[in-house]
Amino acid sequence: MVEKRPRTRATYHHGDLRSALIAAGVTLARDGGPQAVVLRAVARVVGVAPNSAYGHFSTLTALKKAVAQRARGDMAEAMSAHLDAVAPAEPLISRRRQRHTCARSAGPMFTTP
Repeated sequence: MVEKRPRTRATYHHGDLRSALIAAGVTLARDGGPQAVVLRAVARVVGVAPNSAYGHFSTLTALKKAVAQRARGDMAEAMSAHLDAVAPAEPLISRRRQRHTCARSAGPMFTTP
């Protein structure tokens, strides 16, 4: 009789694939900048076939727009939390400097060519 081994899955299965693809795109952008966000690379990080990614994003531009939107949301949350920690009596220039510092700490994702 053949012994059945339990399958171990190293790929994505069930859940919200669109969000997983966007999260992987944000991670790639943080590590390598916007040019690192490629459909095949995102699919590889999540563990799905590239065709699965095309089911949610028909073009690379659509994926990059979704990644940029998520990144802007993440940045807005980080800036808001950072500014909430700043005493309201501090001058506005200090708050602007802190916002700039927060954006630079995000890495190459927010660099411009």
